[in-house]
Amino acid sequence: MALWLDGHSWYRCDARGNKPGIHCEFTPGRENLAFAVQAPGECLYAEVWAEPWPELVVRTRALASIADYRAAPLDVAPPAPAAAAIRHIGA
Repeated sequence: MALWLDGHSWYRCDARGNKPGIHCEFTPGRENLAFAVQAPGECLYAEVWAEPWPELVVRTRALASIADYRAAPLDVAPPAPAAAAIRHIGA
């Protein structure tokens, strides 16, 4: 999730919060997500979308279980930019 903070711009935060082994407290100005990017090809995008990506929603709903996702993670590119739909982190 991302929110706008005056004086900081867009800030991605992790709503799951802290628990044993996970430290993701609210730290404006410094991104602090629960899980690091670690799988080959996995990445974080600099943009914040106001709506979920349509193709990602369709493909996620087609999964029978999380095990299906783990066996074959989705490889979905972001939709073409629309100025009203995205905001850049740090901008």
